[in-house]
Amino acid sequence: MPNNDFWLRKIAAFLHDPPYHDPPYKVWYFGKEYKGQRWERNKDAINLFETYFHPQYPFYNPNNSNQKLGKYRKFHHIAASESKNQYFGLKGSNILFDTGGYIFIHPLSGLMIALEDIFKPDEFNKSLDLKSEVETFLNQLSGDERQKFLELWRFLPVSITHWINLLPVDTILADNTARDLEVMQSAIITTWDDSIALDKAESIKSSFLILEFGPVQKFIANARKTRDLWFSSWLISYLARRAMKPIAEELGPDNIVYPDLYKQPLVDEWLKSLGIHDIPDPKLNMPTLPNTFLAIVPEDRVKEFADATIQELEEAWREVVEGVRDLLSKKGLLEANSPNEFDRQTEQLPFNTYWLGLKWGDDPEKAIEDYKKLIEPDRFWEFGRLWKQIKSRVRNPNIGDTYALLVEMAQTGLKSLKYRGKPSFTEEKWQKCSLCGEHSALVDLDLKKLETDAGYVNDQINKLGYKPSKGLDETGRWNFLYYRRLKDFWKQMADAFPGHIKENEHLCTVCLVKRLAPKMILKNYGVDYHFPSTGSISIAPFINRIFGNQIDVSSIKEVIEKLLNEQKDEKSRKKLKDFLDAHFTEGRTVPGINHRLIPEYIGKEKFSGDFEPEWFYDESFPRFYDELEHQKSRGLITEDELMQKLECTKQIEQAVAQIKSFAKGKLGDKYHLPKYYAAVYLDGDNLGKWLSGEFAPKIEDVFHPDFVKNISNDASFQKIKNLKRPVTPAIHRAISSALRDFALEVVPYVVEDNLGIVVYSGGDDTLFLMPLENLFKTLIALRKLYSGERFVEICEFEVKENRDGQTVLKTRLRKFESDKGFIKIYEKDKNGKNDDWKLKEIIRVMGTKATLSAGVAIAHYLDPLDITLEKAKEALKEAKNKGRNRVGFRTLLRSGSEREAVVPWDFVEVMERFRAEVTGGFSSRFLRALYQEIDVFQEITDAFDAEFFKFGTRGQGAKAKLLLCDLIDARKCNTLNPKEFIEALLIADFVVREEGGK
Repeated sequence: MPNNDFWLRKIAAFLHDPPYHDPPYKVWYFGKEYKGQRWERNKDAINLFETYFHPQYPFYNPNNSNQKLGKYRKFHHIAASESKNQYFGLKGSNILFDTGGYIFIHPLSGLMIALEDIFKPDEFNKSLDLKSEVETFLNQLSGDERQKFLELWRFLPVSITHWINLLPVDTILADNTARDLEVMQSAIITTWDDSIALDKAESIKSSFLILEFGPVQKFIANARKTRDLWFSSWLISYLARRAMKPIAEELGPDNIVYPDLYKQPLVDEWLKSLGIHDIPDPKLNMPTLPNTFLAIVPEDRVKEFADATIQELEEAWREVVEGVRDLLSKKGLLEANSPNEFDRQTEQLPFNTYWLGLKWGDDPEKAIEDYKKLIEPDRFWEFGRLWKQIKSRVRNPNIGDTYALLVEMAQTGLKSLKYRGKPSFTEEKWQKCSLCGEHSALVDLDLKKLETDAGYVNDQINKLGYKPSKGLDETGRWNFLYYRRLKDFWKQMADAFPGHIKENEHLCTVCLVKRLAPKMILKNYGVDYHFPSTGSISIAPFINRIFGNQIDVSSIKEVIEKLLNEQKDEKSRKKLKDFLDAHFTEGRTVPGINHRLIPEYIGKEKFSGDFEPEWFYDESFPRFYDELEHQKSRGLITEDELMQKLECTKQIEQAVAQIKSFAKGKLGDKYHLPKYYAAVYLDGDNLGKWLSGEFAPKIEDVFHPDFVKNISNDASFQKIKNLKRPVTPAIHRAISSALRDFALEVVPYVVEDNLGIVVYSGGDDTLFLMPLENLFKTLIALRKLYSGERFVEICEFEVKENRDGQTVLKTRLRKFESDKGFIKIYEKDKNGKNDDWKLKEIIRVMGTKATLSAGVAIAHYLDPLDITLEKAKEALKEAKNKGRNRVGFRTLLRSGSEREAVVPWDFVEVMERFRAEVTGGFSSRFLRALYQEIDVFQEITDAFDAEFFKFGTRGQGAKAKLLLCDLIDARKCNTLNPKEFIEALLIADFVVREEGGK
């Protein structure tokens, strides 16, 4: 049972600065005074708590329970210092709404947004009765005190109105929100040693706990199927959520400082499991949590929570492993209770775990001295200069003023642990996993006895009915047994899991767990474990046109139904179903196509997957026929099985050919089957420096401009105004929430609207796959929305609605309007009127000073996925190395050659324009001829520009001259040399050809 006193304290701390009662709530928005009335925070906070939660307010003088709050709120003093540093000792007149105007300053860029940008003050007063709204909300809280707190944390105040989280906690230092302060207060109060009165600095005993497990990049990248790639990312996110579980459940999700758990899909699912209602359906298919966290815990419980976290992480992995083991046992592929190679390879986490605890203490001077010893800052250390002023001019500075230093010490300490020594790697000598190439492939033999026990080898040969060649020595016999059994075991595995395991695969246990766990785990979350293949992604524009032009695809369903009905018994029917699932019906179209090629049910059979779109390629069936013949030659299938599979496949081929014939007639010139797709990595630039405050705004930029005018002649202000704003919890939450909202509210909508699919989007990095159609447009939109530059984008998406007990899909539009680091999100029905747009939410993204780099690999759908991903990473690395805020492109041609280009983001817009012009008829053939002589022009750019213009205008009209002049100007503005310039245009030209534009 929850400790009610503990959760009541959290509630009281969370509501310490209430914007809720009328008339004082208005002054909370508009200043310390409003229409002559003073804001009485203490009275409001106490009344609110005692009215709705408990008759005794928990923060009072232990010698006089009637003396509440006042100096007995050290949790607030620390949290406020972390946020405001008490204005660095600066004094000036208060800012009133009527005189100074309401503003919020972006904590990362320093740019301001005004209330008038959202609506006029008079509209505010008319449109919102905050007192009534909040009272209604509080009256509806249910459950025990923990559940009430979790509902407050998740829904208040954003459930009242969509813009309320932009309200600053202070009208003077307006770069951190009220919510930032609320969640820090409710986290810090969990570290109160209640044997000490809350007016004492030593009453708060906080520590940071920072933990990371990894490395995870290789774990994710070891993928042959796109589903392997996606589920590996999802599993990392799931394990991260489980790792945070002990802290989130016992202390509260607010105690996790980074990442911000608010609105995280797996956390929302946990809240729903506790009976908290009205949470929107979380995007559970989206991996968004990183493999690290920073938390606030009581200083005497750091090791306890670290141990609990690691134990929970190990337990989560063990549950996944045991689920797969049980599945294999039920299929007769492993003995249920017998230890074997499966258990040996999975007995430990496939990651290393590192953690560090950092005690805050209550003496800021000691924290500063500890920082100097560990970090050794130079003599121009900005915080040192700032601290002198805080110490001399701020009354009672506290440990909260050193928050930035505490965070950096925790991060530095963890980093030193990670690099102190890497664990040794033991080479495994057996047949390697065909996926990761590191561990031995799983086989149901005792590998220790195989080499040492001749009797075991003979018993297994006899048990399995094998007949080795005569004359083999002992080594030859166990070699024979091992390789023969490996082949047969994985043939059984492929038969047992059609559509999941291929006949030529042999996986280690970790890779096998990643392959089989999705079907088992994700059904518990209602998530479809199918994921589009690279072929499905490449061909998505063609499939979309099929449905958009209402071309009949029922012939595939009819053939499958006919084949199923022809089976004489359940055994043969199951065998056919397994064959279909293994090769044809475990596919999926991209999320932006909300139609199936075959229905979910055909007769009595359920097809959870869809018909694989890759079969529409001309080469797919001939390649499959060759594969079947190869299986026959290796003895994997009999002659009868070959003939049955050939007959079945040919009927499906005829059905697909019929659809393609209809499509050719209906689509005409637009009939095209694109075969290339793009793998795109996005990575926020310098996130570590953002988190450390290196890129923070100047102190001058985070104060209300009227306050700056009032103190502009203050000598102390002149000394510090150009120093960087110290890191605060608000900055950490601003970064975490910006990345979270970009990942959840922006990326999937933009990518899926352009027929792509997100693999993962969490922390500061994103990976998605998409067809080449609209590639440049998608990149441009994501770049502008990441920083919140002035931009408008409209996307189409589907939502599920319940109509008369039936779930139906409804098409809606989402509009993003971004500016100054903020994005307004509007929605309406697709067929609604223009004035039907409703403001859904305003989110704060990374800000206009933050930049993004991208790596794009354009590859054929048959190219190995791991190589494509590696090329995309190389392209991203090149973009970073050339100055960041760029896009690196790699085009992998079927000839084996590559095209490479790294360009600034502005030039991506030039590539999109060039693509559109070529699609419209501009001839780009001159580029190849010019490229042959490109080395001659590398150092004489003026001559190159002249040649480029001369060759490009031949045989083309006046419009071409204007385009060519603009292209030359763009080359100069983006400082591209001739080769980089031509390579980039050739990549754009390649995109045109592959998307069917010419």
